[in-house]
Order: sequence, then C-alpha cells, then structure tokens
Amino acid sequence: LKALDKNRVDGILFAFHGAMVAESHEDAEGDMLEVLRKTVGDEVPICITFDYHANITEKIVDNSTLIFPYDNYPHTDIYDRGVEAAENMLKILNGSIKPVKRWKKLKLLFPLTVTRAEPYKSFLDKAFEYEKRPDVVSVSVVSGFVYADIYESGACVLAQTNGDEDLADSIVNDMSNMIWNNRQKLYKKIHGIKEAVEIAMNSKGPVVLADVSDNPGGGFGGDSTMLIQELIDRGAKNCVVGVLCDPQTVRQACGAGVGSTIRVSLGGKSTDKAGPPIIADAHVKLISDGNFISKGIFYTGLPTTIGISAVLVIGGVTILVSSLRQQPFAPDVFRAHGIEPTEAQIIVVKSAAHFRAGFTSIAEKIIDVDAPNICPQDITKLAVKKTQRPIYPIDNI
Repeated sequence: LKALDKNRVDGILFAFHGAMVAESHEDAEGDMLEVLRKTVGDEVPICITFDYHANITEKIVDNSTLIFPYDNYPHTDIYDRGVEAAENMLKILNGSIKPVKRWKKLKLLFPLTVTRAEPYKSFLDKAFEYEKRPDVVSVSVVSGFVYADIYESGACVLAQTNGDEDLADSIVNDMSNMIWNNRQKLYKKIHGIKEAVEIAMNSKGPVVLADVSDNPGGGFGGDSTMLIQELIDRGAKNCVVGVLCDPQTVRQACGAGVGSTIRVSLGGKSTDKAGPPIIADAHVKLISDGNFISKGIFYTGLPTTIGISAVLVIGGVTILVSSLRQQPFAPDVFRAHGIEPTEAQIIVVKSAAHFRAGFTSIAEKIIDVDAPNICPQDITKLAVKKTQRPIYPIDNI
C-alpha cells in the first residue's frame, strides 16, 4: 500500500471473501480497507465482490464505494459478480452513476441456506425485482458466516442506487422486514445419522448423504468418521465416500501399493469431535496424484488437486482418501479416481451446499445429515461468545 501513488490510481477492484478473521484482527478485511482508503483518499472508487457468507461490517461499508456479494449458494455466479463490479467501476469513472449505498444489519444468524430454494428464493426474487428499476444498481441479502464468532457477525441487507438515497433506504427497510418476518422458515430439518442411513439404504439411489458439518470449505477437517462408520456397521453396499482427508493413511496405502490389504486407522484425526478413527482392513484399489481438470460448474476447465490420494474399499463402502482438504464440488472428483457415482446407491459428500451444483442432477434424493462436529448446523448449539446479542435463533427474539 505504501507504494501506491493516489494520483495514478483511477479505481480499485477487490475480490474478497468477507469473513476473514485473524487472531489480532477480528475484522481483517475491514481493517485492510480502512488502511487502503486512507492511502488513496476518498475520491478513488473501491468496488468489491464478496462471498454470500461475508460478515459485512461498518468498516467494510464505510471504506468501500460499491459492494457486490454473490447472489447464489452454491456460488455459481462468482464470474457474474466480478463483471458487475468492473462494469459499475467504469460507470463511476465516466460519471454515469453516482453511487449511494445503504445497509442494515439484522439480528439474525443464517444457517447454510441454499439460495435457490425456499424460503430464501423469495428474498432473492424480490431483490431481482428491485434491480429491474433503472436507478437501482444492486440489491443483496448477505447471510454472514455464523462460524466466525465476531461482534459484527450476522446477516445484512444491502441496497445500492444511482443517487437515490430515499429509494435505497426504502429497499433496505422492505427487504429487512420481509426476511425478519420469515426468519423461522430459514431453519431446515437435518436428519440424524441412523435415520439418514436407513432412508438411503431403502432407496433406489443414487442417494446423496451430505455430511454438512464436516465441510472443508468452511474450515472443517474433512475427516469425520461417524456417518461412514454407521454405513460400514450396517453393511451398506455400493456406497462411495468423498473426499475424506487423511494424509497419514494415504502414505500407508502408497507404501503398501495397489492391490494390497492394509489395516487402517482412518480419519478422526483433526479433532476429537470428528469421531474415533475407523479401524478396519481396507483394500487399496487405486493410488493417484490427485490432479484433474474440473468439469463441473465450479472452476470449469481449471486444474484441480486433492493431493496424493488413495481409493480404499472397506466392505461395501469405497472411500476416496486425500492428502489435501477439498470438498467435492462435482462428480468429476470421483470420476478422476475411477469411481462412477451414478452407479452407486449411496454417495457421501463432505460439503455443506456447493456439492448441490454438480450432484443434484444425478441424485434421486439429497439428505443433509446432522453428524456431530465442531461446526454444527444447528446454530443454537454454537458456543457464541463475541457476537452481539440478542440475536436469533440463539436468543428468543
């Protein structure tokens, strides 16, 4: 930042996540923007794209010009929001828009809500209707990231217009009231492990069991075992699991080689809440460098890796074990390792929602599974200490 010459900077574009927390900086991105704004001055436009799960803070709003969070979760509109931010940057620079930004923080912690399903779909549809108006730049509902326990955690509504402050205020108030009045509908049923396995084993398939509390995309270990252990104990057949991160077991499989049988202590290493390791004899079916080209909606055409990996078979359960944490965005991660998921009766994915973009079309049904872990889907179970209170659903407001 010290190298920036504010007389040579026309505008700044950032692609942030929006929920960065450091030990020394609770609002890391807000602090970065504050320093940047002081460096370049008030006249230089700063336009930002954010993840739908951003924790929008006062510093972020005060030190940015326009904000363009993703509309979709799964995040299938990353490219579109980048284009939108760049186009509006040009409009600011050529004087065709005079940006007005209004926001309202809700006393509400969102669960990991799929945006194209109700009740969120109605919020999104209303935002899109507002965006058809000529003086509306964008309208966004931002869920926040509930697992970042910071004071300004939580959902918010953001409205941006071309010079119309009253319109921006009106939109924010209308959208906020709509969401608050429907807050109880946000919290979906999540099946317990035994119930979910019972349903899956008695279905034709493929049935996707989503181990939503062990999502590497949310910072989880990707090595919880309880759902997999239940499938093994129940004698499940034609079941595939991915991606379980366990570098130690991958090294063991590589040392033994393809075709060997090894005694594994699989998973359960990242935290004691991930469940005990699976102790079993496993057949080493395949070893891979873990590199492939993504063919799904996410990162289409980009080189992707899960690190050195192994495919292990324990009874009727085939497990893709990686040395790097990565959630399965699409079926191609299985196919790159010799597994055809459409031929499986049960597919276990360690992902909260991104998997839906690639797996919905091949699944007879999708079941979110409430397997215990450090980041439960039931928000009321979170050990919230710093988030401002009262806040729903932790508090009865």
